[in-house]
Amino acid sequence: MIPKGRSARPGRPYPDPTLEEVEEKSGREYLTYRVVMASYGGRRIRAWFSLPKQRASNRPLPAVMTAPGYSGNKPIPVHFTVAGYAVLTLFPTAQG
Repeated sequence: MIPKGRSARPGRPYPDPTLEEVEEKSGREYLTYRVVMASYGGRRIRAWFSLPKQRASNRPLPAVMTAPGYSGNKPIPVHFTVAGYAVLTLFPTAQG
């Protein structure tokens, strides 16, 4: 946990995420973005963020956060996205 009043990177708000759409990870029913954000000690956390294409823009989505095992495979659980959830799939340390 970041101590109150401190930033992971001096002069930049925590977690300072960047998002970039990744067409090859997107599907007919969902969009996927590459996410990079700051963490404690200046480390970067990487993830995929997927959203259903069909959604009401003025309503929040239920969300699921997943972390794959260490098999080297980083699947995006699209069954959640197709069911209407926002999904953040984190990459464990040394896997992204």
